[in-house]
Order: sequence, then structure tokens, then C-alpha cells
Amino acid sequence: MSDASPVYELGPPRPLREKEAVLIRKLVSGTPFEGKVLRQLSETLVQDMPDGGMGSVHFCKTSSKERRLGKEIAEGSFRDADGVLVSVTLNLDQFGDLFELDIWKVDFSPLIGYPDTDDFEVINRHGRLGW
Repeated sequence: MSDASPVYELGPPRPLREKEAVLIRKLVSGTPFEGKVLRQLSETLVQDMPDGGMGSVHFCKTSSKERRLGKEIAEGSFRDADGVLVSVTLNLDQFGDLFELDIWKVDFSPLIGYPDTDDFEVINRHGRLGW
């Protein structure tokens, strides 16, 4: 993608792109996480992750507390414009806040583009609030 991240370092903080937000909304739809995640989307900044341009983003800290991966709450997939399968996972930190949108193209090539909502399939939603 033309606006993909550099290969070796986190990009500068930026607002979430609408196409990223669309994927997240679809992933959390109907889950116990939906309300909190949707509130966070409007006020969060992200950084492009050093994933070779596949499109993963890390959600910037909202506090000074050290954060780590807490739990995967949803996963989905789509086919990129070149037909290659793309896996998408939404993760929270240990405090239940957005941590990362992990996008992995199975051949490790850069993402060409985000899918239309109808072309994005939610595979699994994890509905438990407990850790």
C-alpha cells in the first residue's frame, strides 16, 4: 500500500483510517467489547507496525502504565486484490483497551488494499469479558 508502514520501526502516531475502523467495527459487532471498543476508536491514535507493509497497527498508550498483549477478541479474513489470503486479528491489552489490529498476509507481501465490508469474513468472536 502506498501509505503502509516502514519496514523496521513503528510509524509516527496518526488517526485511525476509516477502512481500518470499518474492519474493527465489523469484528466487534455484537460482542461484549463493542461499546468500549467503539468509544475508543474515536479518540485513539495508532502507529503503523514494522510488518513489511501488511497494514498492522499498534494503538498508542492512553496512560503511562506499561502495556502488553492481553487477549485476542476477534479474527477475520479476506482476499487481497492479488487473491492472497489476509488474516486480521483484533487484540486488547491486559487492561482491556485496544492494543493492536494485526493484519497478516499469508505470503508476507505488502497489503494492496482493504476489503469492502461484504468481502471481509469474521471467523471468530471471543465473547467473554474475563481474562
